[in-house]
Amino acid sequence: MIELTIKNISKIKGMYSKKALEKILSTIEQGEKLTDAKYQVSLVFCNDEFIKGLNKNYRGKNKPTDVLSFPVPESFPQYGDVKLLGEIYISLETILNRN
Repeated sequence: MIELTIKNISKIKGMYSKKALEKILSTIEQGEKLTDAKYQVSLVFCNDEFIKGLNKNYRGKNKPTDVLSFPVPESFPQYGDVKLLGEIYISLETILNRN
């Protein structure tokens, strides 16, 4: 089972459906056979300024992007019975400007 943590730090609200995201995760669980343990992934909806800072710090690119993902390394110590998969950052501003 994959537990989804969602945080929206942008000013844009109502751009996603938690139910739809959970359905996507269910499909991933079945396709990747992630039913043997508990997993956790964080999804952060942000603005261009925030993702631009991440993009500059981690990729050396001083511009916003639509999505950045940060997987947790296999060597990262796990605590408890939940395996951390990583974080996904999505700039709602960039996505809206592309459509």
